[in-house]
Amino acid sequence: MQKKLFRTGTAGTIFICILLGAMAAFFAVLLAGILSISFYGADIADADSYGDYVYLDASYLSGSFASDDEGNEYIFATMQEDEKWYDYIVGMPASVYESEDIQKLVRSDEAPDSPFRLRGTLMETTDELDQLAQEAYSSYMDLTEEEDAADYLGRVCLMYEPSGNNLSRVGGGIWVAIIFMAAVIILWIVELILQIRRQRRKNRKITKAKRLYETDPDYQNGVRQIEEPDTQYFKSCKCYITRDYVVSFQDGLEVFRLDKISELYGYDKHQYRPGLAVLFGALASLSSDHCLVVLTLDGEVHMFARLAAALKPHNKIVAAILQKNRAVLLGRENIPAQSVQEPLEQLNLARIKGFYGGTDVWSGRSLKNFSIE
Repeated sequence: MQKKLFRTGTAGTIFICILLGAMAAFFAVLLAGILSISFYGADIADADSYGDYVYLDASYLSGSFASDDEGNEYIFATMQEDEKWYDYIVGMPASVYESEDIQKLVRSDEAPDSPFRLRGTLMETTDELDQLAQEAYSSYMDLTEEEDAADYLGRVCLMYEPSGNNLSRVGGGIWVAIIFMAAVIILWIVELILQIRRQRRKNRKITKAKRLYETDPDYQNGVRQIEEPDTQYFKSCKCYITRDYVVSFQDGLEVFRLDKISELYGYDKHQYRPGLAVLFGALASLSSDHCLVVLTLDGEVHMFARLAAALKPHNKIVAAILQKNRAVLLGRENIPAQSVQEPLEQLNLARIKGFYGGTDVWSGRSLKNFSIE
């Protein structure tokens, strides 16, 4: 019985946290890939369509073998990947081609310590460019007359873009996807933190309850009375009404005497957790908890019997309490229990004015200087 009363539910929280963390990490990796490709391009070897923004890490550059009317120079660029060498056609403005960095690599017969990255748009070559490339590449690589340069170069050309990024061409749809994924990651991280905080709060409460169980006679007597035959148990909210006590272990063990209850009312707590909405759907994110709140004569406050819906157990719990203590004030308008006309077995708390509907736990109370753990 003690193991049941002091159960923390840590395993469930760990599972949810692992799930949230894994999903956040997966989306973060996915987002990083989208950002990298959208802003800095994909490896030219991985490109699958013309118009893609790509990069090429060149180890060697040839001299210009062709130019066009727009002032672009065309060269061969050699890159290494998986111990193999690949050649591509690269087009760039004459001013870029004549720059010191490019010319240094053109003149060098040795690969630099780190490849020179060229970024631009992947374009389809024209027939004229293919013909010029065939002539130049045959001489460049000593091809035989039967060999086709396109077998080595493909029919693609990287048109260099000096900006070094693709920001100007990132479409609205990509921006929406980036913002959405970033928001989802943040929401899941926030939800993960909230789960941890709630579990820590519950653990502290259970630790305190264990200490009280060892030192407080009321806690010991209340737990002992659970085994008595006339004890009523409400499984949906983990609450016992014993001969002399209310024993709740829904969020950590709480025990208080029935004859010390002075006020009893409902509390409605509404929560929206967008992190769970993205993960499990909108219904999982909306939480409406309906609790019973008790103020006792010795200045203690207890919130217990939390339910999400179907409040009939509350009617039965309160009826069981009133059978033992008719001096209780009900609802937020302090209606004396003796004034309730209907039989206790037919008690309907929704008909008691001001019992439910309060989203402020202290609104209308005679004691406001307490906090509920």
